[in-house]
Amino acid sequence: FAAAGAPGENDEDWEDGEEGETKPWLRRKEQQLEMMDASAAMEQAAEEEVPAAQAKGWFRNKDIQIAVWLYTMIALFYVALEELFPLFGSASVDRGGLSLASKDVGIFMSIGGGFTLPYTIFCFPKLIERKGSIWLLKIGAVTSMLLSVATPFMGLLADKHPLDDASALANEHKSLDQSGLKDMSALLWVVMIVHTVALHVNATNCFASTIMLVNKSAPPGLFGTVNSYGQTLASLSRVVGPAAVGYLWTLCGR
Repeated sequence: FAAAGAPGENDEDWEDGEEGETKPWLRRKEQQLEMMDASAAMEQAAEEEVPAAQAKGWFRNKDIQIAVWLYTMIALFYVALEELFPLFGSASVDRGGLSLASKDVGIFMSIGGGFTLPYTIFCFPKLIERKGSIWLLKIGAVTSMLLSVATPFMGLLADKHPLDDASALANEHKSLDQSGLKDMSALLWVVMIVHTVALHVNATNCFASTIMLVNKSAPPGLFGTVNSYGQTLASLSRVVGPAAVGYLWTLCGR
C-alpha cells in the first residue's frame, strides 16, 4: 500500500473513525483505482476508434493493394513454373526436353524441397534480421526470373540422338515410364540440382517476405480481413496459372 499512501503501524489512519465514516487511506486507494480505470477505458476507446475508422477505407489503401497483388503475382509465377517444369522435363530430348520420367522430375523437386527445410530454420531468420524483407524479396524475385529464363537451356546439356518423327514420338511415350537418369551427364545432374535448390530457396524468400509485407500493411484489427483478401487472390492465381501453362504448352507443341 506504500504507493497508495497506506499508513504505518502507528499511523492515526488505522484508528476507527465515527460509524459509517471511510478511513482516509482507504478513500485515497479508491480514488486511485477509479482514476486508473478511467484511464484504461479512455485508452481502449482510442484503440477501438482507429480500426473502426480504417476499416471503412482499407480496400483503397495503396500499401495494402501493392502488398496483396505482389503476393498474388508471386503465387502465379511459382505455380506456373512448377506446372511447366515437369512438362519440360518429361518431353523428349529431340523436342527440346530432358527425356525424364515423372518420377525423375519428382526426385529433383524433392531435393529442392528437402534443402528448403534447413534453410528456413537456420538461414532465413538470420538473413531477414540482417537484410530485411524488402531486400530478400528483391533478390528472390530477380534470381527466380533468371532461373526461369535459363530453364530451357538445360536441354542443350542433354544427349541428343537424331531420330525421325515416328521414332521421336515413340521415344517420347517411352520416356514417360522409363527413367532417363542413367542417360544424364554429370554436368546436367549438377546443373539441375543447383537449379532446383536455388529455385526453392528463392521461393521461400519471396513468399515469406511478401507475407510479412502484407501483415505490415494491414491496419490493427484488420489482419484477418487483409490476409483473407490476399489468400483469395492467390488461390485464384493458382487456378489460372496451371490452366494457362497447360494451354500454352499444348498450343506451342502443335
